Amino acid sequence: MRVRLLESLLMIGSIGVTYVAAEAAFAFVGLRYIPLRLHAYLPEDISVFAQSSKAGVLPRDPVLLLGDSYAQGYGDWLLETDPNRNGPFHSAHVIQRLSGRDVVALGESGAGSAEAMAAFPAIAYADASRAWVLRLPPPRVAVVYFYEGNDLNDNMNFLHCRVENPDAAALAESIDRSIAAYPQALSVHSELGGYFPLLRFSARIVRAICGLIRAATIGQGAGFLDLRIAIRAASTSDLLHGPLDFKHFNRKGMEAMGQAVAARIDRPLKQDSCSQGAD
Repeated sequence: MRVRLLESLLMIGSIGVTYVAAEAAFAFVGLRYIPLRLHAYLPEDISVFAQSSKAGVLPRDPVLLLGDSYAQGYGDWLLETDPNRNGPFHSAHVIQRLSGRDVVALGESGAGSAEAMAAFPAIAYADASRAWVLRLPPPRVAVVYFYEGNDLNDNMNFLHCRVENPDAAALAESIDRSIAAYPQALSVHSELGGYFPLLRFSARIVRAICGLIRAATIGQGAGFLDLRIAIRAASTSDLLHGPLDFKHFNRKGMEAMGQAVAARIDRPLKQDSCSQGAD
């Protein structure tokens, strides 16, 4: 028993050290090489560090680009860029190449002036201030991309929906108060904050994979059952793998899986959704 205990502790310690090393490698180096096709699965507070318009993961003395989809980099250049690379597609890359400065784009499609110039930058810097190592430094300069078409409509919508008494005499003060409160209304803070970027990215990838598997299953006319809820519930009280074969379930794991399947055996064509929070 003592040997088994020591082996288990050694294994747990090795896994912990390996995981911490993987998180550090991902945060300091790996983020820079995430292909464009996977950027959508990065948490919003982390995705900015995966941008390739800077010398490394952490920007230094950056130029900020603020605005809507123009500042986000939408367009044919993006559509023509190899999705398996993190290659140039954005005016940010041109600015970096010509100026030699790191460029960070905080643009968001559909953003009006209140979102682009106040709310989204405030959220990005608030998230970064809580992070472990992925922190945005103060910018050297901020550049605002303003499109006189839909930006004007977006600004009018902000006045209508967010500003109290937009026709009042103290309109400027009402707008200031509304803009100051806007970041908190838009932001959804993660309990993990800026910690564990690899874990959070992996969790989103798992959710995406589950969605693809579910779609393929339903496309063949079969039912779909996501076992992760049952397995997670069982794992809170018992070890479901090992101690001899950690690649497969032990008796407790097999029982949890069998019970979940048995509960659905009379409804084989039921199509469940992917279990939220079960990664």
